[in-house]
This record gives sequence, structure tokens and C-alpha cells, in this order.
Amino acid sequence: MKESSKKNPYYLLGNHLRSIREKNNQTIDQVSGSVEIDSAQLIKFEIGQELPDEDILHLLISHFDLKNDQAKKVWQLAGYDNFIDNFYSETQDSPTQMPTIVIVPFDNKVVYSDLVQMTTNNHGLVLNFMQTGFQKNNQPQLVSRIGISKEHAANIITMLSEALKTKQLETDKKSDNKADKK
Repeated sequence: MKESSKKNPYYLLGNHLRSIREKNNQTIDQVSGSVEIDSAQLIKFEIGQELPDEDILHLLISHFDLKNDQAKKVWQLAGYDNFIDNFYSETQDSPTQMPTIVIVPFDNKVVYSDLVQMTTNNHGLVLNFMQTGFQKNNQPQLVSRIGISKEHAANIITMLSEALKTKQLETDKKSDNKADKK
């Protein structure tokens, strides 16, 4: 076996992914930001050093808006054999296709966190909110993951600053009232 195939066992898939990205005139950072993976991870996929898992491969196929035959080729190059034909159908009005309805239950419970991990790229931020104390070893557990654009992040900063200023004014007024009563 060639030494290069040992280092890059997924070269054919990686080369194909890179050519798709280049045909779409997109940079590594643009694609990695869109599918929310690290740029270094995408580079490893494109040089064939690592195999993307099925979820990431679905995201890449979706990001590039690959048609069914193109998506199937990428899927097969990855060595996955469970590709569902017509998953990315070119015709939505086909009478043989049943519409899919997805119901996502909404849980309006407040989830508290005591730790935030943030990653950034050219397109925005991904915030990982975590909570410690769930396990005996006190390892942080992910409770929520949110991706936001830079513009949205700037708006959130403004809203948080205003909320904290308002809360501080309320606290100061209560302190002043207590002092006046004495």
C-alpha cells in the first residue's frame, strides 16, 4: 500500500469535496462557517485525512445544494451505503412522494448554565452553554448550543448591556430607599 494512502485514506472523497467547494467559489472558512465545523476539520476532510461522519456529510451535501446523483456519489465515496434515493429530490410535486411533516416539541423550561464556550468564524459565533455538577467528576455537560451571526451577536450585546444597566439602576434605587428610611 502506498504511504500517501495510509496518511490520506479518504483522498478520493476529499478531492471531490474540494472540487465542489472550488466550483462554488467558496473558501474553507465560508464552508466551515456555514456547516459549523472547524476550518482545520474541513481541511482534514478535503485532503482525505479524515472521514466526515454522516451528519456532517449531510450538512455539506445540503450546503452545496447537490442534486440526487451528485449527493449519492459523495455518499458512496465516503463508503456509506445507506443513502436514501430521492432524499434530495429534484421535483417536489411528484405524486409518488409523500410530504414530510416534522413536529418538534417545544419545551419552554429555562435551562441554566454556569459555563459558556464560544467559537467564532468569519460568519458568526457558536455558543455552547454548559452546566457543571451533573456528574461526580464535575465534567461540564452541554445543555444548549446556539449559532448566531455577527450582527445578531452585536444586538445581543447591546440588549444585555441595557438590561444590566436597568437592573443596576433598580438595585441602586432600592439601596437609596433603604438608606433614606434609616
